[in-house]
Amino acid sequence: NVNVQDYQQVKVGDTVVTIDDDELQVTLKQLEADYQTALADLESAKASLRNTELAANLSKTNLSLNQIKANKASNDYKRDQNLFNDQAITSKQVEDSKTNLDVSQKQLVASREDVEISASKIPMMQAAVAKAQANVEYKKAKIDEQKLKLSYTAILATASGKIGKK
Repeated sequence: NVNVQDYQQVKVGDTVVTIDDDELQVTLKQLEADYQTALADLESAKASLRNTELAANLSKTNLSLNQIKANKASNDYKRDQNLFNDQAITSKQVEDSKTNLDVSQKQLVASREDVEISASKIPMMQAAVAKAQANVEYKKAKIDEQKLKLSYTAILATASGKIGKK
């Protein structure tokens, strides 16, 4: 669309020609929607990282508790063996104490594995956050690029004077 007539007087900054930008505007809206999605993905990745860190801390706490239980079960078993040797308790009580010790030791092993598994997930979640952040930056750059393209749809007079023949 030519906005001036032949030999019309113009000033610096006057719009001389405009190019239809409907398609570029639609693309910009799509890019902005993609950007909002990328922001939501970033927040989701950050929340997943926080949850993973909390789960790792919980695993460490459970490990500490199971260590205490295993120590108690070990002490109980040793005490019950001495009591059995002194004929103060039955063999069934010693067997129960031994079973409790075995269970608590297996729980301790499982807790150690949980700590390792939880800790190994943290770098993956950190990478997911970094990837989501990079995607946000990429989407923002695409929006900036589209806005630049839109700026080319208006051709402005660079100097004051008279337009020649179209």
